[in-house]
Amino acid sequence: MNISNVVFLLLLGHIPVISAFLIGELAIIGFTLLLWLGKGFTWFILAYALLGGYRLSRSIAAAFVRPLVKDSQVGLAFGFVETASTTVLF
Repeated sequence: MNISNVVFLLLLGHIPVISAFLIGELAIIGFTLLLWLGKGFTWFILAYALLGGYRLSRSIAAAFVRPLVKDSQVGLAFGFVETASTTVLF
């Protein structure tokens, strides 16, 4: 885990869920663009720092699911969210 994960979670973990999720997604887009268009080591370091938005988005996605399911189905719903977010990586 890098320091940007901690910064993203501490700074954005207390704001409304939708705002935090959108900021996390924007950070992931920034990460992708910097890897694609970056021309130097500095840009790749910044891209790696923006990757902290990925962990934020995964955590916030679980927060989205919680109000939508019954108490007895929370574990299963979280499992589906984690499976979906991990499947995207492969």
